[in-house]
Amino acid sequence: MSSLVVIRDTRLKDLLVYWETKRRGRPMPLAGELSPVDLGFILANILWVEVEHEPRRYRYRRVGSELERIYGSSVEGMYIDQMPGFLYRRIASRAYAEVVDAGEPVCRILSFSMVSWFAKYERLLLPVSETGSRVDVVLGAIVPEFGPKTS
Repeated sequence: MSSLVVIRDTRLKDLLVYWETKRRGRPMPLAGELSPVDLGFILANILWVEVEHEPRRYRYRRVGSELERIYGSSVEGMYIDQMPGFLYRRIASRAYAEVVDAGEPVCRILSFSMVSWFAKYERLLLPVSETGSRVDVVLGAIVPEFGPKTS
């Protein structure tokens, strides 16, 4: 996991441990081996992103309730290239491509700031396979933090 930074959030650490357990020494677990029941501790923050390979596109299959609240509406079933906001599409596409290309977990902390508020989130993205030979799904979790700026 060369691109993995130190994970701060306990739920993200637990998600990585779950993923490691399910992969059983393989490069990544199979999608059918992962269960939403096991992910109750972070289900509200989960993204299940399907990867189409030719041409490469990413589609939100499942999005947790906390993330939908932040997005302002349901994005399930949407492709990233259909999402509003060029910057969002660019950041998300690059993040998913990094996981698909590397076949490894990636954790990042991103921060955004405006005049009077800030947004920061820790994001863990994990590769998952349908067949065992390539990344077909990106299992992600985002833990956001928002607030007013303090001087």
